[in-house]
Amino acid sequence: MKYIMNADDFGRDPARTAAIDACLRQGLIQRASLMVNMESTEEAAGLAKAGNYTDRICFHLNLTDGLPMTEAVRNTVLCGKNGEFCRAKNKTVQRRCFSRRAIAAIRQECEGQMQRFRALGFSSTHMDSHLWCLCSFPVWLAVRPLLKRYGFQTVRTMKGHMYLTNSGKLSLYYRFLQFFIRCCGFKNPEIWSGCPDEFLKQAAPAQKRSDKAAEVYVHPKMIDGIPTDTVFSYQWEKRPVAAEIELLSGIGAIPAD
Repeated sequence: MKYIMNADDFGRDPARTAAIDACLRQGLIQRASLMVNMESTEEAAGLAKAGNYTDRICFHLNLTDGLPMTEAVRNTVLCGKNGEFCRAKNKTVQRRCFSRRAIAAIRQECEGQMQRFRALGFSSTHMDSHLWCLCSFPVWLAVRPLLKRYGFQTVRTMKGHMYLTNSGKLSLYYRFLQFFIRCCGFKNPEIWSGCPDEFLKQAAPAQKRSDKAAEVYVHPKMIDGIPTDTVFSYQWEKRPVAAEIELLSGIGAIPAD
């Protein structure tokens, strides 16, 4: 079975940026996704160019943390009184963004972030999102017209996510979202895991019956000089990224080319 290990939150802060840079240079991960509105964005872009791995950096849409890049979205319920995105109200807020005004404001912000991603010199055609904000239907409505304009061809939402799509109303919602995305002409990863523990328990057995690589998402941070995944499991267990690679290797999983 094969996997692609992707590190989320490149550029979020110095500790995470340093850890992801180390993982990419050491070959522990295959790619990372960049947040373009955070404190270490410029540092991350510089490290990617210096390390000659700009082709392995994809776009991480962020409507949850930090300061927005555009003004209109600051006047929506996505942001608090201080003008920053509201992480605490993320899920509730996204359900209240169906007005034309809100969707237009979200579209402006998404376009601003896409423009900066391209301006920083990145050409990836894959995008994902911070805290699954792209899985909100209003956000998808805002983003949809922008994807082809900025050259994105694959979009990570929730397809294949074993933790959230097993059964019930949530599963039906995400199946509808995937159908809608396919109708719009975009592709999704066939299967992905939100953390290595999930891949080990659920996604890996499924991969024995598939010739397609699963995407495994990690969230590295430099702790005591060691690149450490802060979300090895959904219980927020921490584990060095190198140790995770050993665990995956132990079940016969190998990195995809």
